[in-house]
Formats: sequence, structure tokens, C-alpha cells
Amino acid sequence: MDNLQQRFVWDLDLVDYAPKTKKQYLLDFKAFMAYCQDSPESMTGDDLRAWVDRLKNSGVGPSRIKQHLASVGFLYRRTLGIPERVSFFRWPKVPFRIPVVMSIEEVRLVM
Repeated sequence: MDNLQQRFVWDLDLVDYAPKTKKQYLLDFKAFMAYCQDSPESMTGDDLRAWVDRLKNSGVGPSRIKQHLASVGFLYRRTLGIPERVSFFRWPKVPFRIPVVMSIEEVRLVM
């Protein structure tokens, strides 16, 4: 596993991601490796789908799920060279939030 982690970090360095992105990808890599408990090459499409379902049902928001998918997608596409395993990944929809606008009365109170 350490060899795979070293290759993963090396690939992150090759694409010149920002330091915060690299750090998050590495954290997500470690969480994924703890889930699969074996080599990620041995995970089938059904295993990966079960992992995605687990993420969705864990209460994690869509932005965080997207980050996990990006990290694991990077692992399979770049480091392992088997992009077809994660070809079903789709970004979850992030809900659009309407901004809070103050009423005229609230603006007067602030001023």
C-alpha cells in the first residue's frame, strides 16, 4: 500500500495541483484505502458503486462527495491506469441557495 501511496503522491506532484488539493486528495485516498481493505485493483464496479452509495448515505454533502469522487477518480485514471472502473462516476448536484436579502426595514436598522 505504501508503494501505491507513493505513486499516488508522485502523480499529484506531476499534475502540479495546489498544496491544499494534494492534501485533501491524500486524505481521501487514505479513507478509500481503509474502506477497500485490499488492493483497489481488486475492487469491481459493484464494489465501487457500493462505496459511492455508502458516501451518499453517510450524510456528507454533495460538495464533499464530489471531492471524494475526484480523488478516487484520480487514483483510478492516473495512478492505476484503469479509467473504465470509474467511468460511471457522476458529480452530485449541489443545490442552488438563494442569497439572503435584507428588507428595506432591516437595512434602515443597520444604518
